[in-house]
Amino acid sequence: MQTLRATPLLSQLGESDAELQQHAIKELLQIVDDCWPEIASLLPRIEELYEDQGWDEASRQHSALLAAKVLFHLGEIDEALMYAMMAGDLFVGDDSSEFSRVLRARCLDKYVARRQLDGESENASTTTTTTTTTEAYAEDLAPNVLEAVVNQSIWACVDAGEYNEALGIALEALRLDAVSAVLGTAAAAAAAAAATQSAVSSLLEYAIVCCQELISKRWRREKILRHLVEWQNSQPEDQRDEMILCRCLMLLRDASGVTQILQRQLRERKESLAYQIAFDLWDHDDRALVAQVRNDIVAAIESRDAVAAADLSRTNEHAILLSILNGRMPSELYLDFMRRRNCFDKRLLKSLLHRLVAPPSLAQSAILFAYGLGFAGTADDTFLRENVEWLMRTANWTKFSATATLGVAHIRNADQAFALLAPYLSSSHQGSMGSSAYSEGGALYALGLIAASGVEAHKVAEFRRYLLEALRNAGTNEVIQHGACLALGLCALADGERETNNVSPSESESFQELRNVLYMDSALAGEAAALGMGMALVGTGDAGAIEQMLEYARETQHQKIIRGLAIGLALVVYGCEEEAEPLIHQMLASEDGTIRYGAVFAIGLAYCGSGNNAATKRLLHAAVSDVNDDVRRAAVLNLGFIFARDRDQLPQVVSLLAESYNPHVRYGAAMALAIGCACSGNQDAAKILQKLSNDTVDFVRQGALIALAMLYQHHNQTRSAASAALRKRLDTIAKDKHEEILTKFGAVLAMGISDSGGRNAEIALLSRLTQSLRPTAVAGMALFMQYWYWYPMVPFLTLSLRPAACVFVNQGMQLMRLKLQVEGDDERLAQFTYAPMFEEDDNKIERKREKMVLSVTAKADRLKRIHPTSQQRNDQESEHGTRKPAKSNAAAPTRAPEQMDVIANDVVEEPKMVTEQTAGDASRDHHPEAKAHTPKATNALALAAVSLLENPARVLTAHEGWVSLDGDDALRWRPLRRGAGIVLVEREPVRDSAYPDAPDGVVERLPPLAPPVALANGARGRDVSGGSGADAGVSGIPEHPVYDDEDREPATPEPFEYTSNTASAEQGSNQKHPPSPPKSPSTHKKNDDDDKDDAAAV
Repeated sequence: MQTLRATPLLSQLGESDAELQQHAIKELLQIVDDCWPEIASLLPRIEELYEDQGWDEASRQHSALLAAKVLFHLGEIDEALMYAMMAGDLFVGDDSSEFSRVLRARCLDKYVARRQLDGESENASTTTTTTTTTEAYAEDLAPNVLEAVVNQSIWACVDAGEYNEALGIALEALRLDAVSAVLGTAAAAAAAAAATQSAVSSLLEYAIVCCQELISKRWRREKILRHLVEWQNSQPEDQRDEMILCRCLMLLRDASGVTQILQRQLRERKESLAYQIAFDLWDHDDRALVAQVRNDIVAAIESRDAVAAADLSRTNEHAILLSILNGRMPSELYLDFMRRRNCFDKRLLKSLLHRLVAPPSLAQSAILFAYGLGFAGTADDTFLRENVEWLMRTANWTKFSATATLGVAHIRNADQAFALLAPYLSSSHQGSMGSSAYSEGGALYALGLIAASGVEAHKVAEFRRYLLEALRNAGTNEVIQHGACLALGLCALADGERETNNVSPSESESFQELRNVLYMDSALAGEAAALGMGMALVGTGDAGAIEQMLEYARETQHQKIIRGLAIGLALVVYGCEEEAEPLIHQMLASEDGTIRYGAVFAIGLAYCGSGNNAATKRLLHAAVSDVNDDVRRAAVLNLGFIFARDRDQLPQVVSLLAESYNPHVRYGAAMALAIGCACSGNQDAAKILQKLSNDTVDFVRQGALIALAMLYQHHNQTRSAASAALRKRLDTIAKDKHEEILTKFGAVLAMGISDSGGRNAEIALLSRLTQSLRPTAVAGMALFMQYWYWYPMVPFLTLSLRPAACVFVNQGMQLMRLKLQVEGDDERLAQFTYAPMFEEDDNKIERKREKMVLSVTAKADRLKRIHPTSQQRNDQESEHGTRKPAKSNAAAPTRAPEQMDVIANDVVEEPKMVTEQTAGDASRDHHPEAKAHTPKATNALALAAVSLLENPARVLTAHEGWVSLDGDDALRWRPLRRGAGIVLVEREPVRDSAYPDAPDGVVERLPPLAPPVALANGARGRDVSGGSGADAGVSGIPEHPVYDDEDREPATPEPFEYTSNTASAEQGSNQKHPPSPPKSPSTHKKNDDDDKDDAAAV
């Protein structure tokens, strides 16, 4: 029927009468969606009619619209858009059909592409832009036509009240005038409705999020943020959101702007708001920005005139503000929280002491690192003090790591750092390589870790002065130089003092000393110096330092130094994006695989969190084409940094790489998921990692276990059922005598990661409020990944940890007695509880084992029961007082002598790991206890979580949006912002009138820690593992149970003595053969021929 209707109309297009043709065009527009196949045959004729200049404009627009719809149905979207633009208002007025929606979207894409090209030309970008077909069509379209369509789309959204959509279009098109118009309209609408400014604040927050997550070019982000700052400054003071304004200034790294706001708040007697902004600035974790703001405020205070100086009313407020900006107050509050809430299970470590079967040095290192991560920031070193004998058996680099982990446990405890580490820092070792040198090097490393945790600025300066002196006095001792260089880099990473007295970072005293150590060309010390130089200049992009480091990397012959310089260069260009391209090109073109290894890290760190497509393509190309396995592994690993903000897309990117034939690529895929999906419990990532955890290669399984621990960090059974099975599996693998050594090392390390910080600190690469990248955390994660070559790099992971704390304080910095409530049902509340504690072996369900008894033995036992000997009868009489009558032989049951008895009574079967086979996936392990909770169990967990919500409360990042003040507390107190971290609370003046006599509850802080006692107990410098005192009895150290089994170093076999067969038969049951020496562990560490200490790390 439709065909019959179209046929006569199509015939009219061939007539010579223009009126008939115009009538046919209008009628065909009504039926084009149904009859487009027939109309398509005359498409050239319709185009000719549009080009007929004798027609009026309206008729030509109808012809253009008809041609556009036919081309749309034919799939020629770009040509359809071109004719639709020629249709003018006819196309703009139609906004309901699929035709209009699709072409509008394509129009927006073309407009955005044109705006980006214009912006690139204005900024003189060095990036070569390839002209695509879409851009070519965009050039054919008039800019004013495209802009008219975009403007109408924006205002259509505004009229509908869809401000977020309108703002999103304006931001993507970089239409700053439209951004201001949308924000102004929203503010006017809020004022007309007599509503609060929360709607405008939400709109501004949405703009900031879009700017960070959707805008890939840094110059565009900065341009938008500066416009947002200008718009907010143009508003009346009572309508400004100072916290949103400060967020923009923090992202722009505008120290002067932040300083002005803080000073204005103090002048206007808004001290609580100033303190809150200062705490948020500290949590932003840009130490260079914090140092600039702190210095500006100090300079402003010192430059006040005599009249202002006479006003002492502001002295206390400035003191509190500076205590926040120099790190003293945040570190004290977070340390109090970590000490108060610490609940890491020490029984887990004690169980590993007795049952971890591995070479002693590797077992000790694994347990020490698990302890350090598990107790990071808790100031709890009781595990080390309770196992001093075991600790004193460490030697060489294990001793270095042991002392370093002591500093990991005491991060933020800067006041007692020197008292804690004094036994290891008191003597000088001019060139000696004794046992105490390793302790001192580890102690220096520990000082750096404490400094980098966010302690008071003057403490960091004190540490730096001591480290510089220790480095100068170290002579040629590589071990002490190694620890001091790492510590100096950590101090520079912590304080953010980039420029002092107009001296650039590369000319600072610390950098000069590190460079001097580098030029000594010592492999071990040079590697640490190179890493320290990178940490000292992280994110600066210093061209002079880059040239020096790259030149020396090409000249030196030491592979460890080259690798250290390569990673150091990657740290220098962190966040530089396009500015890092010259260095990346040079490093990628190098013939040295180690320099190319650093190049892929430079790509990952320079474009960290940007999701940049060009950077992703280069990493994927290196992952599949480079001839060096280290480069391929690192290329895949750095995809985790690129997609640090987009954890949902990352599993799709690495899914195919996780199935590569190359085990290094598979390991890199596991680590990429660990970086990008940490703490998220992402199901797609979990499927990939579960498969990799069953890989045939040991180091792939190691990486998968570590990644799973990072993925399910602090997840309880309610939040992720698979986390319970993972904990049991890690314990099983660590204690399995037949498991590969590297896999066991990964399992033990994963135990510490999963419960890091006493179960109260989580991996966080993004800041809490601004959602910007934390430079210290990213640098720490990148350095932690170097544990592949050097195990002492593991403690760098603590730089990525952040306390999962929600701390409410008043204006006087007192902890208020408040309680949080969770918005939602009991299932949400149950997610706030800790995971179950470790179960002792005695409490575990006994494994099902069947004892096989020979029939002859069973027959002898029956005969003894039936015919007891005289001695047995006497024993029974003495015990019971009466003799039991013996049964006759006739009453004795008869059994076949060849039958074997099976004793299986009183044995309960242990729950088994059930393997589910799914199509397309490898087998996954599931435990029966890991199923979803019943409602009764969920209610019990919810009740247990209530006590954890008292201030200071443990609130994970995923739960921050669920919490608020509870009950009466919400009526009396108002937090200055939502979420976790350190939050200021103010009195509600209206609601508080209902409770005029209610006292303010204050939570007393924990008392300061007592002065620590040295762990060495006077044995400092004693080498108990070698020399004439190698034996435990000679050294005076009591035997520890951990060395009673396979974990002990094998003893020297006794001389063989021949005995007769008879003597051998008599003594065979009592003979104890010395254990055979264990096989050397097969590791994946890369050899360095010029470093004699490299093997000691394993």
